[in-house]
Amino acid sequence: MQNIFLWIEMSIALLLSFSILLQTKGDGMGSMGGSDESAGGEVYSTRRGAEKILHYSTVIMAIIFAVIALLFPLFSK
Repeated sequence: MQNIFLWIEMSIALLLSFSILLQTKGDGMGSMGGSDESAGGEVYSTRRGAEKILHYSTVIMAIIFAVIALLFPLFSK
């Protein structure tokens, strides 16, 4: 039972890391062209399509990761 939780935890950790790295946030390469947004103005946009699904799946994986991490000591006995 302990090995199953360990493998699930490691798998979720890798998927969570990958999904966090896939999300785009901040200026990045877009500010290199000298756009007005790099001068301090912020542009807010809503998440749509794949970006929205990626965001929600990242949140769900983070919650599952935290719950398993908290329950792991109970099952390790």
